[in-house]
Amino acid sequence: MKTIKLLSCLLAAILGNTAISFAEAPESLIRNLNNSSTYNDVVVERVLSADTIMIKGDKKIRLIGVKGPDAPRRPKTEYDKNGLPIEKPVLPENTFEEKAYAFASHLLLGKHIRLEFDESRNDDDFTTVAYVFLVEEGTFANTEIIRYGYADLQIKPPNLKYEEELRAAYREAREEKRGMQSN
Repeated sequence: MKTIKLLSCLLAAILGNTAISFAEAPESLIRNLNNSSTYNDVVVERVLSADTIMIKGDKKIRLIGVKGPDAPRRPKTEYDKNGLPIEKPVLPENTFEEKAYAFASHLLLGKHIRLEFDESRNDDDFTTVAYVFLVEEGTFANTEIIRYGYADLQIKPPNLKYEEELRAAYREAREEKRGMQSN
């Protein structure tokens, strides 16, 4: 019976099913699932918007605490001879959505990241949510996007692990009148 409970917990964690309780699973299993080495060094394959990325395996990740503008409508991406996307310059006449997308792309696209999960691994739309850290620099991407004013703060319990850091980044953006906070 204990083996069935462990397998149920493991399956729930893999599928991201937060409805199944981990109360009876060994603490070491829970810790290993939440800090899975699978997510300690993954590459961002696409940036969908200022608050949403895609990693290997077409896995969509929404950044916890970040509410960015919708993705801009953009023309088909052009690639250079090495297969890398050609970055177009950000011009003053570009929309805010384009600027936010360009900032998030510059910060994250093609970078090695570490995902850290909180109490709930999925949002209301069943999209995986995580805190995103750049592996090389250790930069906390969620706060950087907010700090530079390219997204609003969106705190949703129970994911409160880095609430203070996110709030501090939001206050800084407001004080400096950056991006969305320039009004």
